[in-house]
Amino acid sequence: MYYKIKSSDKYCQQELVNELLDLCEFLPGLKGRSLVTGTCQLYFTLLHVVDREDELLADNKLLGFESECHSLPIFSDFRNLCSEEYLARSEEAIQQMAEWAEEIVKEKCPVVLSRIERKDLDILECEIADEFQFGP
Repeated sequence: MYYKIKSSDKYCQQELVNELLDLCEFLPGLKGRSLVTGTCQLYFTLLHVVDREDELLADNKLLGFESECHSLPIFSDFRNLCSEEYLARSEEAIQQMAEWAEEIVKEKCPVVLSRIERKDLDILECEIADEFQFGP
């Protein structure tokens, strides 16, 4: 079960937004296992930035994708526990997941980049300090 961060901390929230935007700029250039793990990270980050009812999550494509990844050795810590034979057998499934991830990234990332605005964290930090010192 995942929970949306309920924080009024503007800085932390904007940091997550900027991370999401970085992912959406970076993911289209990835292939294979890197693309699969990055797409899972896209899902986790979106959960913290947008509401579950948002169109980016409402179709459950990312949820379905992330769920399918649980049985595959895509993350390094899991891969270290697997035998070479299991890793070799899993490679075809990982490549199929990468093809699915490519479709999701082509669909979701342009929407994120067009809807969500990046903000310089240094400027935001100054604005927050001013609000704290002088009031809103």
